[in-house]
Amino acid sequence: MLTAIFVRSAIDLTDPEMSGSGTSWFGLGPPVVIAAGFAIVGAALMVLQWRRDPDFFRRRPETAAPQPLDGGDAGASPALDVRARNQQHRAEASEHWRNPGPG
Repeated sequence: MLTAIFVRSAIDLTDPEMSGSGTSWFGLGPPVVIAAGFAIVGAALMVLQWRRDPDFFRRRPETAAPQPLDGGDAGASPALDVRARNQQHRAEASEHWRNPGPG
């Protein structure tokens, strides 16, 4: 559905009268010319980067180990135990307000 809306919008914006300014750039509406210009510049920059560092484009996506995500113990740090940390913080704050001490 979004593709259909995009295509319809692109078709409508090729007509200069449908653009906000009503002007014509190269016989097209300014939004289409600007979008095409950015697409061309982006593709050119990507080709230049590909020529400069082709290994970047060959890398596989990196993923996290499943143990920390599924609740396994995989060496989890005690700092990651948010509930215990929050309980400790509440107890310390409560104690501070009961006995503020000097200063």
